[in-house]
Amino acid sequence: LLERFHEEFSLLSSLCGRNVRLLLRPLPGMRCEMLNMYEAAKDASWRLPDLAYDGEAWAAVRLHVTASNLPGEGEMLALLQASVKYSDLEGAGAAIPESWLTLPVLNKENFLAVAISQDVFRRVIEADAAKLQDRASKAARKGDWDEVDRLLIKVRKMAEHSPWLGEIVTLLESLASDRNQAMFSKE
Repeated sequence: LLERFHEEFSLLSSLCGRNVRLLLRPLPGMRCEMLNMYEAAKDASWRLPDLAYDGEAWAAVRLHVTASNLPGEGEMLALLQASVKYSDLEGAGAAIPESWLTLPVLNKENFLAVAISQDVFRRVIEADAAKLQDRASKAARKGDWDEVDRLLIKVRKMAEHSPWLGEIVTLLESLASDRNQAMFSKE
């Protein structure tokens, strides 16, 4: 256990931000859907993990835009205002200045020509897979192993795009094959 304690103490000593909150304010006619399984707060923010120096926290968000709110093709559309608040090591409140997500309105042909960001694609898959894993864990606690197997098939397909996710699903498939409810739910 000594190695694990050293890892935990190292992480704790390198923390630079605690109680990190992401506040997203979609503009009228927009709806924001958080894809990560972050806890929502009453002020419409989401609680992100504490941050270590040189670390990162990310959130995958899907925006739903009402077509009637779209300006003409080529015009810019402000979609979302984002800000981050956190506590520093002394407990004082700190914030990262707000930023705006503004994008041009494209026709279908130009939209389809936009290159897909592989980082964003991978993060969205990881967020979606986490939700399926959560559902599989709940099914395992109920003893519904057929549902667990169905969900793991879906996660396996998603893992084609993420080696990290592939390792996780291999472990979960092994635990599911043993039909060990406690170990599967814990993992």
